[in-house]
Formats: sequence, C-alpha cells, structure tokens
Amino acid sequence: MRLGVIPIAIKVGTVDTLKVLNWEFNPDDRQEKKETIGGVVVQDLGRVPEGDTFSCEVDIRASDKNTFFGYWNNRTLVTVIDEAGNSYDNCRIKITSYKYVNKFPKYYHCVLEIWRV
Repeated sequence: MRLGVIPIAIKVGTVDTLKVLNWEFNPDDRQEKKETIGGVVVQDLGRVPEGDTFSCEVDIRASDKNTFFGYWNNRTLVTVIDEAGNSYDNCRIKITSYKYVNKFPKYYHCVLEIWRV
C-alpha cells in the first residue's frame, strides 16, 4: 500500500483547484411577513436551495486562468463539486479578489463567492 497526500480541492466547471481554504456554506432560509386584518402573520417558506451561497479561497494554475475567469466574466452556469464529493449544479461564480501565489507566479490565489441559481 502506497502512502500519499490526499488532495483537498474543489472542482469548478472543468477547472480542478489545487487547494481550498475557508469553505463556508450559507443557506438561504427565507421568511416572509404578510399583514392581515388580525395582525402580522409570519409565513415560513422554508429553505430555498437555489438561493444558497458558498464562499472560499482557491489556488488555480495559470493555464486554467482564462477558463476560470471566463466563467465569471460570461456569467456561465457551472457545476461545483466540493471536497466531500457533493455536486451543486447551476452555480455562478464571482471572483472577489485574486493575486499571484507567493514565489509561484504560474499560480493564482482567488477568493470566490459561489451562488446557486
């Protein structure tokens, strides 16, 4: 049996990230208030999966930069697969910031927001 490092990364569309940090899930739990004659009624619509958001930081190869940034610029809907193998379809990514990885100019470190639509 060969011992090795298990890569922990996510897949965004066709791009395999090299590393992921601070994966955070923010469920969209909507509630709606409606005024009625008898007072205020709260109607709980439950969780709406299409409104969920994720945020994280990832490292990508420079060779994947155009594809990755194309998803953002063209508002392309992509499938995101997280570290556990869970798949989220119809996601839109927003790159909130990016920079070169220190001492490795052929890699980018990106901060993302991922929106399910």
